[in-house]
Amino acid sequence: MLKAGTYGYGGIGRAHKKSYEILSNEGVPIKLAAACDITPERLTKDIEINISINSNVESTKINTYPSIDEMLANEELDIISICLPTYLHADAAIDMLERGYHVLSEKPMALSSADCKRMLEAARKAKGNLMIGQCMRFRQDCIYLKELVEKGTYGKVISAYFNRLANPPLWAWENWFMDYDKSGGCIFDLHIHDVDFIRFIFGDPKYVSCVSHNVLSKYDSNCSRFIYDDDKFVTATGDWSLSRHFGFHQTYRIAFEKATLTFDGEEAIIYVGDNQPVPIPVEITDCMVNEIRFFIDMILSGTQNTSNRPEDSAGTIALIEKLRESADSNGQIIKV
Repeated sequence: MLKAGTYGYGGIGRAHKKSYEILSNEGVPIKLAAACDITPERLTKDIEINISINSNVESTKINTYPSIDEMLANEELDIISICLPTYLHADAAIDMLERGYHVLSEKPMALSSADCKRMLEAARKAKGNLMIGQCMRFRQDCIYLKELVEKGTYGKVISAYFNRLANPPLWAWENWFMDYDKSGGCIFDLHIHDVDFIRFIFGDPKYVSCVSHNVLSKYDSNCSRFIYDDDKFVTATGDWSLSRHFGFHQTYRIAFEKATLTFDGEEAIIYVGDNQPVPIPVEITDCMVNEIRFFIDMILSGTQNTSNRPEDSAGTIALIEKLRESADSNGQIIKV
């Protein structure tokens, strides 16, 4: 039986807790035993964010602590889920790896390639595993789409469009999302999902360009273009500056030579030739649950991570730095 603890217990920490509970209820040998947070009221207060994990599994009681040192001194844990603000990810992950734990750290990996490099060096020396929470890589429609692209099932990709839109995340501790130095802005926190998704499906582009607007902090509204040698047209929009009650919306559309695949936020549909559109032949389940299941299986089996290596996450941070460079030069095309 593996035991886990969350380092940070805000909204994303609660999402991790629910995922661990679902897996435990399914018979996976995992238990979320404890959580720590420097703000005592966050250990008991309900927090709503734009991540919803639907579950009828009863919430379990866990031990709570005001500091990481106190939690580690009182609990025998195998896994640490790092659910802290982004600017704390690198140092916390390195600390936990050096103490011998398996580390699942939320995205983004860090706020700079330099910090990602420090994390990779620590992971190479550690006995535990490091994985970053790029959960889209574990959603069945994304895996299915990647297979269609790699096999050329419906010919080459002609164009691909990704949208991830939200109202401002103002619920966080001390409003840290709106502090660019702590969150990196929307381009690092929200837009990163589609940047990583695009790399997961298509690999790294040859060039990128990005136009961005500062609305509430920096890089709040972003439109990015990814330029490949085969001339497919790939764009992504990431914006968290929309009206307060806008909510969260994610969509995408991929046009192949012989088919079109769309996702409207709930269902993925494929249109093939003159045939009537049909749902894709895979069931979409919660990607965070899938991600944590994968991490646990990897630990228990001792297998190598080939789906979501920390090096992959570091590559996504490097690409976002290129997008930011383009945005700072009014959308200039930047070589990757």
